[in-house]
This record gives sequence, C-alpha cells and structure tokens, in this order.
Amino acid sequence: MKFDFSPNIISFSLYFTMRIKICFLFLLVFISLKSQAQTFTQGDIVDLILDIRQHMPGMNSEGFVIPTDAQMNVFTGLFNSFNNLDYSAIQSILSQYGYTFYKYYNTPSNDTLYIFKEDYPVKKGWGTFILNPNAVTHVAIECPHPLWDTNTEIVGIKVFIQSKARWYLLAGTHRYANSDDSSDPAHVTQCIFHDAHTTFAPDTAIQIHGFDKSSYVNYPDVVISNGTLYPPSPLYKIRDSYTSRGFTAGVFSMSTYPDLNQLGATTNTQGQWSNDNNKLFIHIEHDYPLRNTDSKITKVVSALVENLSKVTSAADPQLVVQNFRLGQNYPNPFNPGTIITFSVKGNPISPVLLKVYDILGKEISVLVNEIKRGGDYKVFFSSGTINKKLSAGVYFYKLTVGNYSETKKMILLP
Repeated sequence: MKFDFSPNIISFSLYFTMRIKICFLFLLVFISLKSQAQTFTQGDIVDLILDIRQHMPGMNSEGFVIPTDAQMNVFTGLFNSFNNLDYSAIQSILSQYGYTFYKYYNTPSNDTLYIFKEDYPVKKGWGTFILNPNAVTHVAIECPHPLWDTNTEIVGIKVFIQSKARWYLLAGTHRYANSDDSSDPAHVTQCIFHDAHTTFAPDTAIQIHGFDKSSYVNYPDVVISNGTLYPPSPLYKIRDSYTSRGFTAGVFSMSTYPDLNQLGATTNTQGQWSNDNNKLFIHIEHDYPLRNTDSKITKVVSALVENLSKVTSAADPQLVVQNFRLGQNYPNPFNPGTIITFSVKGNPISPVLLKVYDILGKEISVLVNEIKRGGDYKVFFSSGTINKKLSAGVYFYKLTVGNYSETKKMILLP
C-alpha cells in the first residue's frame, strides 16, 4: 500500500484538525459563560422586590418546602462561592433547584448587584439573596417576614442600597405559609435564609420587622433589640436617630426598658447565632404607620442609614474586654445540668458576679459572688439544684465584674 504524503493532503489534515480545536475552544468558552450569571438586566431594584413579593406563596398556602440537610449543604457551598465572588459554577448548580443567578444593574444608584432568585412560579419558597460586590460595610439587611410585616422588604431594600451594605436577605414566603411554623425563618434553622445568615456571617445583621401598636399597650413607634437582656451601645445610637426624626423609640433592656420584652427578639434564631459568634445583631420593629406612607418610609430609612457606617461590628467597648471572657455553656441545650466557663485576667478588686435569669429577666440563681484571682473557671448549673424546678425554655446567664458585663443564652430541654 502506498501512502500519499503530499503537501496538499498534509495541509488539509492540519487545517481540519485546527478547525476542530477552534470549535472545541469556542464550546468551552460557551459552557463557561453559561455557568456564570446568565442574565444581565437593569432597572429599579425596588420594583424587582415588589415583583418578587407579588409571586410569593401566601398565608396557609403550604408553599414553603423544608430543605433537606443535603440541599442545605449545597447552598452553603453556593453562598461561599457567591460571597467570595467566584461565579463560575453557580448557575449550573442553581438551575437544578429552580433558581437563576442574575447580574443586575440598579439604575437609580448606579450599582451592579448579583442576585439569587427563585424562578416563577415559586415552588420552594427559599428566598432571594443579593450581594453588592462593592459594598462599603460588612452588613446584612434581612427581611424574614415579607407580606406579614407589610412593606418591611421595601424598607430593607432601600436601606441596603443607600447604605451600600454587602448582603440583602429576603424570605421566600409568608411567615405563616405552612401550618407547622416551618416557614418562619426567624424562628427555625432548617431553612436557606438561616443558612445564608450563618454562611455570610456578617459583622452586623440588621433585621427589619413590623408590629401594630394597637396590640401592644404603651409601646413606642420603634422597638430596637438584639436578642439579649442587656444590649450594647450601638442600639441606643440608632434609637437616637429615630427620635431625632420625631418618632418614639425604645431599646429593650432589662435595666432600662423591660416592658418591651414582647418584641425583644430573644427567640430569634439569626440573633442567637450572631450573639453566640460575637457578631452584632440588631432587630428593629416598626409600627404599621411608619411602613405605610412614602414620607415615613423615607424617614425610617434615613434613620437607619445615618449610623450604619458606625455600627459595623460587635467589637463594641461593652462587648470586648480583654480582662474577662464569658464562655458558652456546654452542653447546650441541656437537661438537667450544664457547665458555664469564664476567664479572669489580673486580680480585679470588684466581686465577680455570675447570675442566671429567666426570659423575663427574673433572677433565678447566683452562681458566683466573690473576688476571684486571675484564671479560668468552670461552674456547674443544674435545674434541679434550686428551690423550684425550672421549666423547659430559654434562660440567660450574665457575668459582671465592675463596669464589665456579658450575657449569653442557654436552653433547658423538657
């Protein structure tokens, strides 16, 4: 057999091979582009949020699907990629869950945003998540109760844009979409909303809520809390921003305003996580009229934006004191006993006080009341060592040394 290696045949072979390689290269580029944010749209982000709200499953719709642990793990990975600005594989994974990854240009503010949004019709109700890659604060604006807390999602998105916060988290259904309360993201952990909160781990999370003063006797227009009995000073700065605009406002604290305990956020799951991880959590309840007119919404938004750049970390002097540290009890939850740890550096002249309180601020037990030398300490607390057996629920323990105090939460099981 005779083979023809003439220049014409060789050139044709090389040409054909190069064409295949070029086509393959274009295919790779196409796949890469498809795996990134496929849709680039522009407009007013407020209008987009209104549209999303319009498509949410409502009350008693059973429209919230509880995610499995495996699905939660997938979204944890997606949120990590999202947060690290690694968009390469997001869309290809999100599409399996009926979500689209958007690049969105907000024309009123000239911001480019990235969005996780569930496709219509909504089949899971897991929420909407927005990232501003050019944010100036490590802050998350969170709206867990759209529809139920009227217009809180609008207040929230305006605060997010004007303050140039990093994240906006919006729940995907009505608070009472499901009959078993699983659709309330502020009080459950098995949801994508809570997963986003813990994965993004913002230095400061501001959660926007609403209430009606007609159901709360002698309450102010605005109630501010952080889920603990003794909140840090940044909350009082925000309170002053509201009062300077003509609103009445109060900070829930057992030492200054204990009557606000009904809206104290002591059972809020995002607040519990933030407080346990030395992050600043700010829970704000607005009376209905403040969320019902454009002029008052503008004032509410400006009150929050005014101090937001100053309130960006839990590293407040009241929270971080090098000479003392209160640890998280273990086990937690517990029944009947748990161990509480604390550390003392140096030799303080003031007594070290360690007390336990119930959710209403009533003192339950004094565990330590003496001057301690520097060192690490463990104290055992049992629900059966006091005169009256404690009922299951949330309790707080507080370490106080002179002007320093720190409070943590623990849960007693039935």
